[in-house]
Amino acid sequence: MVATGGDKGRSQPRRDPLIPEAETRRQIRANDATNRRYFGEVYAPRGFFPPEMCYSDRVLGPVEEAGYQWIILSGVACKVLSDR
Repeated sequence: MVATGGDKGRSQPRRDPLIPEAETRRQIRANDATNRRYFGEVYAPRGFFPPEMCYSDRVLGPVEEAGYQWIILSGVACKVLSDR
């Protein structure tokens, strides 16, 4: 697990969207617990940064349920709807 960015308003657990959803949730919780242990009360992430910008639609639910307000995605991973 990589615990980074706690002081910058983001969180980045080591996880892969190809793992089962239950494991994704477990790793997000474990990352949160680790960051809270080391950063204490100053740890208050609002955003989520998937490692290697690795993303699938299965990641969004667990990230949202964990209370994150935003997620960083690459332009390739982010589907944009256009009414053009």
